[in-house]
Amino acid sequence: MPPDIMKLIILLIYLNTVPPTLGLGQCSSVWKAFTTPSTLHTGVGEVKCVDLCYFKSYTKLTYAEGAALCNSLNTKMVYLKNEAENNALKSLVDEPIYLLTRVVGSAFFNDGDPVTYGKWDCDIFSKKDNRCVKRLKSGFMTTTSCNERLTVLCDLY
Repeated sequence: MPPDIMKLIILLIYLNTVPPTLGLGQCSSVWKAFTTPSTLHTGVGEVKCVDLCYFKSYTKLTYAEGAALCNSLNTKMVYLKNEAENNALKSLVDEPIYLLTRVVGSAFFNDGDPVTYGKWDCDIFSKKDNRCVKRLKSGFMTTTSCNERLTVLCDLY
């Protein structure tokens, strides 16, 4: 069996047994084992690791499609935990991406938990009907339509 197929099979087996948290500070050694030097390609996206690991979709998706993709990998869309992670993402993506963050009323939540880090763009409240949040190429965050098609990153840690 070709090595890439074997890697994908092992990856898929691992994805089905991923514990909810493998630790926030470091990329799992399991992911690093399958990323040479830093990327593992699959049919729908790629695993990218720096200090943390993410699954990056090849195609642009709506928020619901992105959430479903991440859910199929037993994980969730990325949300920004701190400035260090936001800066690290600059080396992985050079385009806007969806964040797990949603607008509920006038507050921002990550899957029900209040947002603890934000680097907000100045136009954040100018788009009143937007309920989803995206990270811009610059690293700033702003609201957006949930039907916009964007690249999706799923947390893999």
